[in-house]
Amino acid sequence: MRNAGPQDLDAILVLEETGFPPRERWSRASWAAELEADNRIVLIADGGVASVQHVGGVAELNRIIVAPEARRTGCGRALLAAGIEAAREVEGEEMLLEVRHDNAPALALYRSFGFEEIARRAHYYGDGIDAVIMRLDLEADVDWEAGDE
Repeated sequence: MRNAGPQDLDAILVLEETGFPPRERWSRASWAAELEADNRIVLIADGGVASVQHVGGVAELNRIIVAPEARRTGCGRALLAAGIEAAREVEGEEMLLEVRHDNAPALALYRSFGFEEIARRAHYYGDGIDAVIMRLDLEADVDWEAGDE
């Protein structure tokens, strides 16, 4: 795992295509901006990518993508752990994220790290598909070994 740069844009776009339906995909321009922004941490691993935005004490997990062939191998868990650690290194106090209410594997992963649901956005991803907003206290001790992806 390492910090991503502009040279990783094409590989990230391949992950984007395998990870999200067309209407939920980020564009090339969006990812290019993510890679260039001063307040972003983009981590890339064999089979996945994660992006964390940080402003003040608040970090937000903007995106985490694991290629289908890398799912259930620990890649998502490693990306999330590294993203949390990176947020702590920039003095983050809390991390927020949004996830589809019907994405059971992602919800289980986030809960295993101590994320808690704080709100929902109705129909955020389309008719009947809500966003679950979750929060993690970055100053709390969490057993990341518990749970499965």
